[in-house]
Amino acid sequence: GTESFDFDVLQAMHKTQNTRGGREAFIGDMKNQRISWNERGIAVSATCIIGHELDRKGVGKRSAENALEIGFDLVVPFILGVLPGSKDSFVLGQDPDRATIAPDFNRYTSMEATITWNNPDSLTPEQVWEEYMDFRRTFYRPENIRRVCSSMTGVRQFVWYMIHTALGRHGMASGAGKIYTA
Repeated sequence: GTESFDFDVLQAMHKTQNTRGGREAFIGDMKNQRISWNERGIAVSATCIIGHELDRKGVGKRSAENALEIGFDLVVPFILGVLPGSKDSFVLGQDPDRATIAPDFNRYTSMEATITWNNPDSLTPEQVWEEYMDFRRTFYRPENIRRVCSSMTGVRQFVWYMIHTALGRHGMASGAGKIYTA
């Protein structure tokens, strides 16, 4: 998993483990790792988070294009949520002027924006949703689906993700038994 596939956001977040050597090294290192695993018959999936305070318009498409360049077999995007008791909830609780957090825990599905950043440069919850959907539309375009489905391992991962998406659940947050229950 990575916080973002947008190199500028990673730099601003001081994620030096992902930004050492610049954008080309970031993409190149991940691509080389993915190739190494794929050569051994292992499909590579990743996650990314959309909705950071530093995300700006176009982050969904830029992130998906970087993930396509790396060549991941599957990428599951999440929308940032602040779980009660987490470090993020503590930090934001100490600075309530920074953001408003949705009080309804039923919305914390990883597919819904639950943070409204008070920074005027940050995305609104509606914009976060659009960026999330832009990521999905860009990464899961037909030519990439055909590429992923050219291997059996890729087909299994893709079918798993799409079944959960069709059921309105996040594929990375559901167990096998959840496929068959309402």
